[in-house]
Amino acid sequence: MKKVMDKLKTKVKINKKMFFFLAGLAIIGFLFGTFFITILSGNDQTLVKNYISDFMTMIDQDKINYQNTFINTLVSHFSFIGTIWVLGISIIGIPITLFMYFSKAFMLGFSIGSFILQYKLKGTLLAFFYIFPHHIINLAIHTLLMVYSIKFSIKLIDSIFRKKTVNFKAIINVYLGVLIFSIIVVFISSILEVFVVPFIFKKLLFLIH
Repeated sequence: MKKVMDKLKTKVKINKKMFFFLAGLAIIGFLFGTFFITILSGNDQTLVKNYISDFMTMIDQDKINYQNTFINTLVSHFSFIGTIWVLGISIIGIPITLFMYFSKAFMLGFSIGSFILQYKLKGTLLAFFYIFPHHIINLAIHTLLMVYSIKFSIKLIDSIFRKKTVNFKAIINVYLGVLIFSIIVVFISSILEVFVVPFIFKKLLFLIH
């Protein structure tokens, strides 16, 4: 019993360290993205402002094609988590998945910075509803998937280069479970992103008129 508890504690410590590392990487990427908007040229900032304005106009005038947007959103999210999952079963996956994870956080920060650039203080409220709750849910799922992806890659490296015995059947079953769970949660968050957030934004349009 003591051995089982010690093993469990060791796994929790390893996962906790990995979670903290990924959380730190996400925060750095988010901050970089948020402040990156400030160093863009005037023309690039104008393009970003126009994109945000067009997006809000489409919401105001009910010009969003919800069906196509939902399909595109699902394809984007499923492609991302699918790529992370597949790269986890390779020995070269870790640096690529870390870059993808960082890029996701960077783009989220860039989006937030864009709202603030366009609408100043009022943009902070819009930015909050842009990320909450769906992007927070997605980031949590991405982090969970990243933990298991990195762990799988490490196990694979141990098996190939260090000749360690690894129970891949047990690991792949857990890994598949994480993938299925991620798909279900991301599907729900996509519904929120496509159908709920525009509705909230429309209620907040008075802030920018």
